[in-house]
This record gives sequence, structure tokens and C-alpha cells, in this order.
Amino acid sequence: MPEALLSVIWAPAKMVDKTLIIRKIVLISKDCEALKSLAQ
Repeated sequence: MPEALLSVIWAPAKMVDKTLIIRKIVLISKDCEALKSLAQ
């Protein structure tokens, strides 16, 4: 497989991974906030 083709496929895949990771972090932080408000 040519390098250029690989990078074209890999770039969007990395972007998707980043957004998924960010969404998970946001969801986890929201869960933490909910737990804190419940604990108070």
C-alpha cells in the first residue's frame, strides 16, 4: 500500500478517535458532577 493512501485513510480515523475520546471524557466528567451533586 502506498504511504499517501495510508495517510489519507489514517487521518480521518485519528480524528474520529479524538472526538470519541473527548466525548467519553465529557460523559465521564458529567457523571462525576452528577455524583457530586447527589452526594451533597
